[in-house]
Amino acid sequence: MAENRVHFISHNGKQVLLADFSNLSDDDEAATLLQEMLDIVNKQPAKSTLILTDLTDAHYNSTSARAAKDAAAQMTPYIKASAVTGMSEIMGILIDAVNTFAQQDISAFPTREAALEWLTQQ
Repeated sequence: MAENRVHFISHNGKQVLLADFSNLSDDDEAATLLQEMLDIVNKQPAKSTLILTDLTDAHYNSTSARAAKDAAAQMTPYIKASAVTGMSEIMGILIDAVNTFAQQDISAFPTREAALEWLTQQ
């Protein structure tokens, strides 16, 4: 079960939703995490949510890519800014597809700290 992988953290006095997909290789668990994200984000005011997604060593396939694009599209109205860390070259292609499909601008960073600093300045 996906325990505590999707939750708000505080950084520079702001709340950031951390979605930790790191080291995740199970499609069902990834789907559960995406649903948790949707459940949380879709309860927030429009254009208010800061999201940090950690994809370090996460498993990727066409099923997870489709699910990520669909979830991102549903969350778009509620997102103020979104950042990702831990991307492989393949994950970069996925993020580009999500950006296009969901009309988002997810920014990539080399570390969680760099992503958090950027997010909390938005």
